[in-house]
Amino acid sequence: MKDNAKEILSIKTDIVVGENKELATNTDGRKKTARERIDLFFDKDSFVEIGLFTQYNYTITEQTQNSNEGAIAGYGKIKGKSAYLFAQDCTYLKGSFSKAHADKLVAVIDLAIKNGAPIVMFLDSRGARILEGAYALNGYGDAMNAITRASGNIPIISAVFGPTLGGNGILAALSDIVIAANEDAEVSMYSKSINEKYKQYAFDMMYEDETSAIFALKNIIRMLPSNSGIMPKRLDGIYGVFKKFDYHKYYDIRELLNTTFDMSITELKMQSGPSIITAFSALKGQLTGIIASDHSIKKGAVDKEAAKKTARFVRFCDSFNIPLIVFVDTEGFEKNIDIKSAAEFGYCFSEANVPIITLLIGNAIGSAYASFASKGQGADYVIAWPNATISCLSPRAQVNISNIAELKTTNTDEKRAELAEEYRDQWASPLVAAKAGYIDDIIAPEDTRKTLLKVIDMVIYKNTHVPNKKHGNVPL
Repeated sequence: MKDNAKEILSIKTDIVVGENKELATNTDGRKKTARERIDLFFDKDSFVEIGLFTQYNYTITEQTQNSNEGAIAGYGKIKGKSAYLFAQDCTYLKGSFSKAHADKLVAVIDLAIKNGAPIVMFLDSRGARILEGAYALNGYGDAMNAITRASGNIPIISAVFGPTLGGNGILAALSDIVIAANEDAEVSMYSKSINEKYKQYAFDMMYEDETSAIFALKNIIRMLPSNSGIMPKRLDGIYGVFKKFDYHKYYDIRELLNTTFDMSITELKMQSGPSIITAFSALKGQLTGIIASDHSIKKGAVDKEAAKKTARFVRFCDSFNIPLIVFVDTEGFEKNIDIKSAAEFGYCFSEANVPIITLLIGNAIGSAYASFASKGQGADYVIAWPNATISCLSPRAQVNISNIAELKTTNTDEKRAELAEEYRDQWASPLVAAKAGYIDDIIAPEDTRKTLLKVIDMVIYKNTHVPNKKHGNVPL
């Protein structure tokens, strides 16, 4: 019996030591071992592994007798906050996804759901373990099912450490937030097929080295609520004394955001749909989701990628009780946007039940304004700067319709500008919309932070009755 016990314990040692040996011979030193990543991610000595001995031997002659199948699953703490993890080891059969991978991933997701804690995936695999055939493929189905059950219940975050292909790429795409941990990170269906545009769209945050990516991931976990049943906890920080935003006509939107909120914004999907910014920060210590037009790019026009990234961000914040603060300065939807993407953009704001504060800080033109967290969609409080323009068409476009007779006799740039300004003052100023009840307050730009600090207290405990239905049919 004693000899058998020693043999079992030696197998455990072989599994852990074997991982380190394989990494030394299979990488150029830039990549950390799966366990090194885990040690960097979790508080010291807090990681508890599950399923260490899980192994299947079907027709895979390359499998070693004592291995963890290239997958590690378990639980740990990040600054005392619980999180669950599934990590792939690319040095074991290239991290290929097997039935054992699926069983470990499903088991740890089920634990995360039961305990109301985030699930994190460290992905680094070129796809299914081909010789396992149906076993591996059905494992992907099990994993997708588990992730879908967790979606909207607990945060799901993936860090990609190398090529993540086929079914593994789908697992990443099903996550709420996807982080590229190095320049080798890739998410696609087929190897070498990825183009730069898709690579940018696939990731929410991109880093050049694993250490930076892991520390960013730790910060996100600390920031987000653990599950959909709780409100985000107050974030630590210094509040109260801030440089006032220095408004001028050609303002910088990121300067505005960083002088309005308690801390610098944590931006997602910077490379995709850049005419809209999606980010996290805090106001009075309250975690907030931020959506803002960047007028310096296409005059803030909403294109397909901007619409889709916004819709996904709004639905994530709504799932986890994160209030939204929306800054609108847009000339409208981009001319070539498909109608489904425009509908998806509007749907997400109308569907959201979290507190929404909207600021009209420039142009709010056409159906993009109506779809962009407007009062009609259920925004709880709408604020405007005095220079805001709310109109079906831009004033310069409007005069082509309403001032045809005058322009026939005097068609100069100066005359057009004069007529456009007259139209704006009479029909498209924020005062007109405020008198109709569509705007709650008009403020000086430099008072933006001061006003938001007051308004957030008024809407933060919003409680909206949700109709008893399975779910809406998002126009995807």
